[in-house]
Amino acid sequence: MLQTDVGEFTIDFISWLAAKSLEGRIFWERGPHLITATVTDQSVMVQFVTSRSVTGEEAWRLLTICDPNGQELYRVTEASATADMLPVDRAVDMLFFAAATSSRVQ
Repeated sequence: MLQTDVGEFTIDFISWLAAKSLEGRIFWERGPHLITATVTDQSVMVQFVTSRSVTGEEAWRLLTICDPNGQELYRVTEASATADMLPVDRAVDMLFFAAATSSRVQ
């Protein structure tokens, strides 16, 4: 079931993912316009769809969290996070920073 509302659990989970990523405990892989991680102890796959700005900076456009069967549990776009959910925007930005800085090319 796709989660569209944002609660404390969602923000806490995204923040937990960011912290574990910065500690080097979650491994991110980079592909063309994608940064992904499989978090086996949580049985989820996390994926950022990215793009580059005109200045060449990489930014996230879409974050999805899926169960082991590929069923989406959570989805947020950069535009909706910024407009509607400021606390989630901060958490996702931190997770993206962690993923982008610790990712390796597939």
